[in-house]
Amino acid sequence: MAISNRDRVQKGFELLAVGLEPFVDERMSASAPDGNWIGLLESRDEAKHGVLKRYEKTDPSVLLRCITDEWRVFSRALSRPQQSFA
Repeated sequence: MAISNRDRVQKGFELLAVGLEPFVDERMSASAPDGNWIGLLESRDEAKHGVLKRYEKTDPSVLLRCITDEWRVFSRALSRPQQSFA
C-alpha cells in the first residue's frame, strides 16, 4: 500500500522533533531557573489561560513554540530569518 500524504507529514514532524529536541532542551534548560522549562511553560500558560495543560519535550509544536515565543533564548544561536522559519 502506498504511503499517504498524511503519513509523510506525520513522519516529517516526528523527524523534526527528534532533531529539535536536544537543541531546544539545552538552551531552554539553561534559561530556566531550575532547568525545568516545561514546568515553567505549563505554569505560565495556566496563569494566563486558567487551564493546566501538560506539555512534552518531544512535541514538535512545543519545540517550535519555544523558538518563536522565547526568541531571546535563541537569539545567539539562530538569526531572525532562521527563527522566522519556526
